[in-house]
Amino acid sequence: MSVFFVQHGGYDTHANFQTAFDRLMPELDGGFGGFVDEMKSQCRWEDVTVVMVSEFARTLTEHTIFGTDHA
Repeated sequence: MSVFFVQHGGYDTHANFQTAFDRLMPELDGGFGGFVDEMKSQCRWEDVTVVMVSEFARTLTEHTIFGTDHA
């Protein structure tokens, strides 16, 4: 068994959540997409389990300065 680990920060969005999200998602999507493509090219994608973990949560509702609070 092999393990592939990635740490991706910048999600502590106290203000301007949408700006941070718009910047972070293409980067995350591009990296994960590259991993998926590589696993498929090696015919290993069906053997992959993806686990995402966060050390804290954010609320889904924005507050007055378009940020989110710790949940």
